[in-house]
Amino acid sequence: MTTENNWPRPAVAWYMIVVLMIAYILSFIDRVILGLLVGPIRADLGISETQMSLLYGFVFAIFYTGLGVPIAWAIDRYNRRNIIVAGVALWSGMTALCGLARGFVELALSRIGVAVGEAVLSPATYSMAGDSFPEKNLGRALSVFVIGLPLGVGLALIIGGFVVQFVSSSPEYTLPLIGTIRAFDSQARTTIHERMKRIATNIAEAHGATADVIVDIGYPSSVNSDAMVAKFYPTLKRVAGAAGAVEGDVTMAGEDFSRFSELAPGFFFNLSVTPPNLDPKTVASNHSPLFQGDDRALAVGVRAMTNMAMDFLRSGGAPKPIP
Repeated sequence: MTTENNWPRPAVAWYMIVVLMIAYILSFIDRVILGLLVGPIRADLGISETQMSLLYGFVFAIFYTGLGVPIAWAIDRYNRRNIIVAGVALWSGMTALCGLARGFVELALSRIGVAVGEAVLSPATYSMAGDSFPEKNLGRALSVFVIGLPLGVGLALIIGGFVVQFVSSSPEYTLPLIGTIRAFDSQARTTIHERMKRIATNIAEAHGATADVIVDIGYPSSVNSDAMVAKFYPTLKRVAGAAGAVEGDVTMAGEDFSRFSELAPGFFFNLSVTPPNLDPKTVASNHSPLFQGDDRALAVGVRAMTNMAMDFLRSGGAPKPIP
């Protein structure tokens, strides 16, 4: 809506200037607050002082000033409101990406995006203000907009100071990471534990933190030796038949009796108790209340245990390891 002199109503024009001033304030907060976080950013990303100066100065300034002319050319020819919206969205999104950067290149690209987005605001505001205020009021309107610069810098210093104070005075947080590591070979498992401790400690120190890696060693894996398999596999085939005794793939079964196998000869085998009319792949496990077992398997298990014990004693005890 315009007045008789073809100017927008004063309330509309001043509303526009105030909104653009707020955007200008926010742009300077995004731009300046980086300078207060030099120490934490360098410690977190591991970048040098030279790289930090490029991020704060040259990388931002070269794109902010260099793209000002082509952006102003576009503002003179296309919808200025839409260009401002695109610019604000761009610098806001790129500011968020700055927080996700994990290195100098990622942070530099994000800062370039911030510079390109913020380069839109000033030329678009000057153009829109010239079409919204008569000459006698234009200086006052632009002064209101430009006051966003010191306000933005001041707020950036205040907000940044609170952020730094909060981070520096906040208590330490412990973030537990819990998992299971399995290995068939005990030496390989020990090596994995040592590497995990070293990697976790180094990563934590690189980010100014500490890491305590506590390994609770549970039951070792139940691994049959080749000599014990060669000794008892024929016994199982004699008891259950050639088709009933199957040498399966290596699994990560870990039970308490695996500790005894480390001290005395041991042999681990599974006894299938699944009824013939059920599919072993879909039947409920033995820890489920829906578990169903075939009692006839008990007799096979007893014969297997007694025959292996007798064969063990008849053969003179534990076999020698197969080279």
